[in-house]
Amino acid sequence: MSDLRRNQLVVPFGVGASYDYLHYSAMTMTVDTWNIDSKLKENLAIKDSRLINYVNKRLKDLEGDTYSKIEFICAPPIANQINPTSLQKAITHPYMARKFPKWGVCSRCYALSQFDYGSQEKNKICNNDNVPDRMKGAPSCKKLGNGGGRIETVRFIAFCPDGHIQDLPYLRHMTRKCKSTCDLESYDQFSSSATRLYLFDDNRGHGFNSLKLHCGFCKNTTSLKGLMDKKAREKMLDKTGAKLYKCNGCKPWTGEVNDECDLMLDISPRTSSRVYMPIQQSSIFIPETEESMHIIFDDENIYNLLDEDISQPDIENFLKIYRPRSKHNLSNEEIIYLIQKERDRQKNILEIPDEESSDIDISFLKKEFDTLIQENVSDEDFVSNREKMDDYSETINRKIKSLHSVSKLVSTTVLLGFKRGDDKSKFNPSRINEDFMPAFKVIGEGIFINFGFEKISSWKHENPNLINRIKQLKKNSQLDYMEHKERFFDAGYVLIHTFSHMLMRQLEIECGYSLTELKERIYFDIDEKMAGLLIYTASADSQGSLGGLVRTIKPNFFEKLFANAIENSYTCFNDPICIESEGQGHSGLCLAACHACSMVPDLACETLPKNIFLDRNMLIGSEENAFGYFAKD
Repeated sequence: MSDLRRNQLVVPFGVGASYDYLHYSAMTMTVDTWNIDSKLKENLAIKDSRLINYVNKRLKDLEGDTYSKIEFICAPPIANQINPTSLQKAITHPYMARKFPKWGVCSRCYALSQFDYGSQEKNKICNNDNVPDRMKGAPSCKKLGNGGGRIETVRFIAFCPDGHIQDLPYLRHMTRKCKSTCDLESYDQFSSSATRLYLFDDNRGHGFNSLKLHCGFCKNTTSLKGLMDKKAREKMLDKTGAKLYKCNGCKPWTGEVNDECDLMLDISPRTSSRVYMPIQQSSIFIPETEESMHIIFDDENIYNLLDEDISQPDIENFLKIYRPRSKHNLSNEEIIYLIQKERDRQKNILEIPDEESSDIDISFLKKEFDTLIQENVSDEDFVSNREKMDDYSETINRKIKSLHSVSKLVSTTVLLGFKRGDDKSKFNPSRINEDFMPAFKVIGEGIFINFGFEKISSWKHENPNLINRIKQLKKNSQLDYMEHKERFFDAGYVLIHTFSHMLMRQLEIECGYSLTELKERIYFDIDEKMAGLLIYTASADSQGSLGGLVRTIKPNFFEKLFANAIENSYTCFNDPICIESEGQGHSGLCLAACHACSMVPDLACETLPKNIFLDRNMLIGSEENAFGYFAKD
């Protein structure tokens, strides 16, 4: 039984990530190992052809030669329920996870042992019958029974830039310092009742220098000193002369054998963000004008005929015997026509044109933007209305073209895969051969601000000195390991992004929203003439769909909210250092922006890395004769 919510199986504890369950830590395995059949896949499928199409385009870039098309995005299955409904039964299925790390350490005697794969509760109780030298005279954990120590998962793991991950080689690390007559290497270390290897901290507070490995046979002790130094690790050899921290190519999140890998391992706390960097794609569901599937395909037997491998003669033979359960009185020829038409429609939806990634990203956002700026949209999964701008002040009308309340939206997040280390690391997909990706969707609400591309373009044209700040950002970006798209280095994007953060912080103050419950989506592009901002809730709990956020777009609320967000942009506890900064945050990609004024929690920010391309001077102006968009007249 898992205590994880379904959404958490996608992010943040999806494929390749480990989670501390009740009795042990385990890593979620690829969806290929979940053994989800076609019927269950249909039950779990999230219908969004636009997102599927876009995910395929991104996967083509990320996976390269190993790419294969997906046809579904599926929510994770649910756990067994007490007295389940028929609907719950249809989506009940286990997912696969593998225990990782394999090693645990006793909280009392500090004995190192590998978790028993059979039992669960017994895993947590140390059964060591031996007593280390540093505890002479004390009873063993075995004698104390349930009063003994508990086996806790080790704190550190080793990984390489290709995504491989493994335990530290504790046994090899110790035996290189053991006496030649020591039997530690041949002794059974897999059971907590037989271990003679210990890991303890001398409590001197010197990091890895204070961590010691101790052999219960030869009584020798060695330090883990130098483990955080890359050059020192490269020089460490085991007693056979092999590199101690060379990667073994371990892939515990798959059912495959280890890879051949010559890279050196990096050491990190297992909960560090460097160990697991999920690559995900979110989407706002946009009503499509495309024709929907004919009702005849509600019949599972007819739906199965959509498989391209089933030839027309086979379909004809099948229909001579089987008559579909449909209210429509259709001839066999008409059914065959509908099957071919639906095949063509799905093929067009999933077809991947040859486009550059930047064009793909913009065209994906453009469809959302075009829907958001409409006067009103009423769909089962998307409802929005344009507010009457005559009800707002002259100040807001000068700076904003239109305001929209989005009283209902569906946000879907797909886990494409993950990396370990940094953005230059190898991409590891969440599937190997399967034709679906794990995803989750939540219902929320939002407010959309259409600044008007012409208004922002006019502001940039009247402020030629803005280019100096953009040049500074570009200069700072040369220190970054990531390549950022050109549209981010535009005063219009920086303006909208900074205003978004200031507005979200004000929403937290005045409306009681937690910043972790809010998300931003920025629509800015020169070629497509987009300049918009969507702030929305997309939470699994009720906070995201009770109408509280939509209410803030009304004149009596938004006027005050807007004014206070701008007013707070003028002050920061770190001024004048912050306001005069030429680069702070990740790789200096923020100018006048810090955690005291305009940065927000990672969950709320859309950029990667988070909290970059921010500058309060774009809002309020600077002493360089660059006028802020919202500067006081």
